[in-house]
Amino acid sequence: MNRFTRRSGFARLSLTAWRAVVLLVTVAAAVTVPAGGDDPVAAAGPTVSGVGSSFAGLQMAQWRAEVAKNPFALSINYSAQGSSVGRLAFINNTHDFGASDIPFTAQELPRVGRAFAYVPVSAGGLGLMYNLNDTAGTRVTNLNLTRKAVCRIFTESGMLWDDPEIASANPTIALPDKQILPIVRSDGSGTSYVLSEYCLNVEPGVWGAFVAKLQNDPTADEDFKAGLPTSLWPSTGSSQAAATADGVSAAVADPAGLYSITYNEAGYAEIRNFPNANVQNEANQFTQPTELAVTTALGYATARANGTFALEYRGSSPIAYFPSTYSYVIAPTTGYDPAKGAVLAKFLCYSVTYGQRLELIESLHYARLSAPLVEIARNAIAQIPGAPPWDQCKVESAAPPPAIIPTETTAPPPAGGGATATTAPPGAGATPTTAPPGGGPATTAPAGSTGAASSGGSSSGGSSSGAAGGGAPTAGGSPSGGGQTQISIDPVTGESIVVSITVPASESGCNDPITGLPADPTTCAGSTAAGGGEIQSGAGAAAPVSAAPAKINPTVGESSNRPETTQIVWWLAQGASVCAIGVALAGVRRRAL
Repeated sequence: MNRFTRRSGFARLSLTAWRAVVLLVTVAAAVTVPAGGDDPVAAAGPTVSGVGSSFAGLQMAQWRAEVAKNPFALSINYSAQGSSVGRLAFINNTHDFGASDIPFTAQELPRVGRAFAYVPVSAGGLGLMYNLNDTAGTRVTNLNLTRKAVCRIFTESGMLWDDPEIASANPTIALPDKQILPIVRSDGSGTSYVLSEYCLNVEPGVWGAFVAKLQNDPTADEDFKAGLPTSLWPSTGSSQAAATADGVSAAVADPAGLYSITYNEAGYAEIRNFPNANVQNEANQFTQPTELAVTTALGYATARANGTFALEYRGSSPIAYFPSTYSYVIAPTTGYDPAKGAVLAKFLCYSVTYGQRLELIESLHYARLSAPLVEIARNAIAQIPGAPPWDQCKVESAAPPPAIIPTETTAPPPAGGGATATTAPPGAGATPTTAPPGGGPATTAPAGSTGAASSGGSSSGGSSSGAAGGGAPTAGGSPSGGGQTQISIDPVTGESIVVSITVPASESGCNDPITGLPADPTTCAGSTAAGGGEIQSGAGAAAPVSAAPAKINPTVGESSNRPETTQIVWWLAQGASVCAIGVALAGVRRRAL
């Protein structure tokens, strides 16, 4: 009789039986059973499907997880496959909506066979995520990149990390004599378009040399060869390509990605615990893509007649971060099922109101839409067949978005050293105090400004401390007290996931007239500035109300009266554990007899 079959209680179990029990119990313990309140409920309407921008992917994942639950019960399916896929899907009518960082191109527009409207939903900075060690093998986390260095990295072959253009901006870093590995998008991407437009504007000589070098390359896009921005980034010879925002960020984060760099929505780097570079702006300051820096940069964008915005990359503010951009949902406005239209409209209403709450936006490393952008979204949503009236569609409980760019802003210390800018207007010359609330051309203010007031200046409907948790925000735009949103990587799919566990609630009893969101009580007392709605005082902060974590990427069609896959696995594992123990005990009993 060996030590595994001595008759002393459960020690009589055979080694095999013990292993089976331990394995099954371990599997059962590893399965998370979400609380009933976290489960998506039976959908209140048909499922609406969309595809497109991966730049907006983190926000889309969070929003659709939140609206899957009561009181909304909306079934939204979204796949972040890139802006070009989003526009093509809308053209081919394979999805209910598309999402794109740029409008339809001149070549695409004639192929669109149904009426549509652009609904602005996301604003953010195009981060430069990198994986770099210095000569001692220490990870570099505070890299400065000049505009020329950014554009050279993605257009030249064989550039080294210790190139003088990079080394001169990083005198305290011992940069290695290693070749830079640029990771570019293999699919049609709005981020590729934005980066190419950025380089064309800020470093035309570098971009022109790139175009000239690839004129005879049969794989290069015709728009690129014509000197226009491109959604299809050409290969430089030393670059590698990957599809989607998650794909390029995963390539950089991989151990094989040492000495690599990519361009992406800034939040993807933060999720994988990698840094974004500090990028030089027009004022020769190196800035991060924070909420404040992005909102300031987007204040220079000007409205087009179709509801989208022409981006500007040379704004003079020392705190602005370039390149920054918007993303839009392309929504049908005629010939669309009103039942689906009601679901889509409600989802978009949620996205541009409560979905823009400051603590969520900052935790995902986006920027809030300004009040003029929300108004443009409101008008576009109203054109969707079946859309409910705005007062039945908007979602309250978050501080109103910023309405204007502040007249004066304090700049943070430049990343990586140098003199600190103190105050400067975010635009050239005198800064206007109002922005057009619609989508027309900007006249006295940069239309579509996302309002740096959202993270440090005065804002429409309350001060920047109106986020849950209170406290004054830092110069970089992060509230000192509050968001509790968690972001991580799905261990099964490898995709970025987001979980929000804080829900702010307003007690002011006063709503912003544009967004319908709770505002500072002084707004109702008539203290708004004419035209822009600038609030002169009042915090409008709301006490946070705890809420259960949102379920990420809920399966379309899940309902509360049908158990989730995780629950079924849990029950099976529990049953298997009991059976295994029973079988093992029966075997012991037989041997004992």
